[in-house]
Amino acid sequence: MKVAPEHLHPDVLRRMRKPAGDFQAFLEKFQQESAAAGKEQYLVPYFISSFPGCTEKEMTVVEQFLAKRNWNLQQVQDFIPLPMTGAAAMYVTGLDINTEQPIPVARNAGERERQKRMLHPTRPPQRPKRTQPELDTVD
Repeated sequence: MKVAPEHLHPDVLRRMRKPAGDFQAFLEKFQQESAAAGKEQYLVPYFISSFPGCTEKEMTVVEQFLAKRNWNLQQVQDFIPLPMTGAAAMYVTGLDINTEQPIPVARNAGERERQKRMLHPTRPPQRPKRTQPELDTVD
């Protein structure tokens, strides 16, 4: 079953306007019900990296959760600000939408890649794609 907890750190979840702690409770209930039904069923979680207010410190919560369960994510979403959303407002202003206090925002490619790799540690780093073929020179 595909599920979208998106994050596990309570501060990031608050900024996402999602309740904290619900995924762990859901996971336990899902496992209980699967066992009661005698079925081997799996969850496919969806997490987001680089959400406004999220640093490597907050990503560690998700990273440790995945490592503890030996989960290897098939997909990872790096945050992309969508117009007219609270998340985009936080990304642009660098302010928490609820408190108006400054928050860290991952803006450069290196920081964004590090957060994404915390969710997907087994994949090799992506190399930039070449935009033009290399040309041989003749002397």
